[in-house]
Amino acid sequence: MADCTVEVTPLLLGSASATLPPPVAFHYHSETISVRELIQRVVTCQIQILQAQQAHGEHEIQAILARQYLADEEVSEQAADGAVKMPSVAAQNRYAPDPAQEVQRALRGFEAGRFFITVNGFQPEFLDQHLLLSEHSQVLFLRLTPLVGG
Repeated sequence: MADCTVEVTPLLLGSASATLPPPVAFHYHSETISVRELIQRVVTCQIQILQAQQAHGEHEIQAILARQYLADEEVSEQAADGAVKMPSVAAQNRYAPDPAQEVQRALRGFEAGRFFITVNGFQPEFLDQHLLLSEHSQVLFLRLTPLVGG
């Protein structure tokens, strides 16, 4: 059994100006974790950090999370208008973020290939894959954004 601190860095390619969810670190008391559980922990930690900072309103928190985990329907809706853009704070009209709902959006995003994860350079493909962690593990959540012109 390992007791390690997992540090996760979000990254968004194709948009230098977007505000992303914050990097997170959490303690984990096992050597392995499923991709599903990793995503659940990361999204929940991101919401907690953003709420604790109190520098962001609830709508802004949702916009920040949406930039990392944008859903298919959001992409399709924007594509019909001619361009897919990361949502702005003004585009968010829901109330306080629901962690369970945001986790589900992130899980669907991973399955749809809208972002991927690397753990120590390894890229898992399935939610039920188990990853080996150590106290020096490097985890990256990488958001892919559509480019203009395909």
